[in-house]
This record gives sequence, structure tokens and C-alpha cells, in this order.
Amino acid sequence: MTNDRIAAAPLHRKLFPLVVVTILGWGMPFLAAYLTYLSSRVFHTPSPYGPVLPWLYMQHALQFLIALAAIAVAKRQVPADYGLHWPRRKTYVLPAALWGALFGLISVIP
Repeated sequence: MTNDRIAAAPLHRKLFPLVVVTILGWGMPFLAAYLTYLSSRVFHTPSPYGPVLPWLYMQHALQFLIALAAIAVAKRQVPADYGLHWPRRKTYVLPAALWGALFGLISVIP
């Protein structure tokens, strides 16, 4: 069972999503690292020359914010369900958070 529309699509229509994903996959971590470095110079946040873990937390937080901004831009260009909404039915967020907190406390108690 083949889809003739996909097979007949021109190459640039097949290549464009791959290029965008590659740019996001490689570019976003580098952009976040550069912004984290710039933030450490301007706002004296954790530096890459000090302890590594605080700097990585900053870099990952910036990756998260850049990803949310990219999703917001993409949502305006290509309207779709990007999964950024609360579940429509009953959720188990509160029990999961409580169990996580409980196991977190158990793991730090000697």
C-alpha cells in the first residue's frame, strides 16, 4: 500500500522538513550554550569555567525556553496540535508529584 502523493512530491518538499529538524537539533543546543555563556558574562550567572552542573542547568533551561518559542512561532505558521495543553480527562499529576517527592526524600535520607 503506497501513497502516490508522497512519492510524487518534489524533492524540496521532502528535504525541507529534514533541514529544519537538523537546524533545530544542532542549532538549538549551540544557541543555548552561547546565550548561557553571554548570560554568565553580563548577569554573572553560572559560568562554563566554574562548576559544570549549574552551567548545564542554565543551558538546558534556555534550550527549553528556545524550544517553547520555536513551538509558538511554528503554531502561528502551521496550525496543529503540538501537545502544549492540559489533558482533557482526569490526570495523575498530583499523585505522581507526591510519589516523586516521597521517593526523593527517601533517597536523601541516610
